[in-house]
Amino acid sequence: MDTVGSRVRRRKRAWRSWLWNVALAVGMLVLVLISLIGLTDPVERSHLDAFGWVLYPLLTVLGLAAAVVALRMGLVATSEGIVCRLFPISMRIRWAQVEPVSCEETGGWLFFPLYAPVINYRRPTKDGAAERIASMQVQAGSLARRGMFKRQSVAFRAATGLAEELARYRAER
Repeated sequence: MDTVGSRVRRRKRAWRSWLWNVALAVGMLVLVLISLIGLTDPVERSHLDAFGWVLYPLLTVLGLAAAVVALRMGLVATSEGIVCRLFPISMRIRWAQVEPVSCEETGGWLFFPLYAPVINYRRPTKDGAAERIASMQVQAGSLARRGMFKRQSVAFRAATGLAEELARYRAER
């Protein structure tokens, strides 16, 4: 957190896999286009019943919302903690809860391994007795081959950046 005059400016860093985010958003916008064609085509509109008049506008609104959410997916480090923006949901983890962050291979596609930042954090149990360590693999959508390409992946940059932000938080405390 930096101070500029009397205002407080909060630090924010974000990591997104734009290729996959844009591809998902384009897919959602194609669904919006299909639903708009259903509403605007005179031949199609003449065959619509009450269900169609409800369904097509609903698909249009949901598709637009999903496209916006798809473009926002990724990891954001703020002064308070980490915001994981995944496709259906977002999750906030305070820095005080975060344990070490790493970049690990979480699977593969063809002969390309898939890397993802792994965030370990303390999470209280439901009975409130103790905290347990939970682990979350954030699928950043970055494919990278072994060796020199791992360091170029979005997942590696996100894990490294989150580790730097965690170290900065702990140094300030």
